[in-house]
Amino acid sequence: MTELMIRKMALAFALFSFGLVAIGSFLFGARILPSLARGTEAAAIFGSLAWGLGLFMEEKDGEGSGSADDGKAPQKGTNLDQTA
Repeated sequence: MTELMIRKMALAFALFSFGLVAIGSFLFGARILPSLARGTEAAAIFGSLAWGLGLFMEEKDGEGSGSADDGKAPQKGTNLDQTA
């Protein structure tokens, strides 16, 4: 994951949680300002959680590429003649 992808993911989580909590809160009887405040809190909490998780899972240079030998396949039978 790149830094841009992490930011986009965190923003998507934040906007989704804001909309869900603010609209749901308003539909269940809260007034406008408390609904917006709850939505803002939810966006801050869930957006920062997604951002932190993305930074935790971010691949560093050379890490997580899937192969430990940098794409060089060993030749079969190269170590057969060596003795212990």
